[in-house]
Amino acid sequence: DALLEQARAWIRVDDIAAGYRALMAALDLAAGLGDAGLVARAAATANVEGLWQSGEVTQTAGEMVQALERALAVLPDEPSAERALALGALSDNAYWIHPSDRLDAVTAESVDIARRVGDPVVLGRALQKRCQALWRSATLDSRREAVAGLVALAAEHPLTPALQAVARFGDASVDWELGEVAEAERKAEQARVIAGETGSPALLTQLDYFRSSMAAFTGRLAEAEAHAERAYDLHRRTRRWE
Repeated sequence: DALLEQARAWIRVDDIAAGYRALMAALDLAAGLGDAGLVARAAATANVEGLWQSGEVTQTAGEMVQALERALAVLPDEPSAERALALGALSDNAYWIHPSDRLDAVTAESVDIARRVGDPVVLGRALQKRCQALWRSATLDSRREAVAGLVALAAEHPLTPALQAVARFGDASVDWELGEVAEAERKAEQARVIAGETGSPALLTQLDYFRSSMAAFTGRLAEAEAHAERAYDLHRRTRRWE
């Protein structure tokens, strides 16, 4: 319990690397104790809301994938919020490790479990991880469907600002890939306003880089430069790399 609270505290202040170190220690300890409930809570905590792949940011993807796969093997098969969130965390950390068809299957299972659990926040987090895992040009159609589901859910339920912002960001990215530039810019601006409520450097920097790309594409070079400079300044001041 102490390690879990330590992990959650680090994650709340955006130090995912420190949070993940505490989480992996908690997972190992819980497994050694044979405490399936503690394993479930620790595995679910690895599901971090946001845009970037947690394993890439922390440079612990390989270790966390192994830890989560061990945890999932001992969790009960019946639907639970913890299982849905743990599967989402697995897809997040395995983005550069598992093939896209496996990520598709893992996140589809996570979303299915979340729907059966019936908690809109759990479903939103499962859909967000599915969008994240399918963030490839080859999986545009499946990502478009997942994004639409997350946007609809955000319109119906009070999801966190982070999930609302990612929903609109994902929606904008689909429009961008389809060549609907004006719609993409409109939705990205909405996402940027909501992201401002979170104070998340990852969301704010990536949205500003995205808006910079669209401004440059449409010939608004001074605006593109301003967006890029703001993103770079925030990234430089806030990101932690070890």
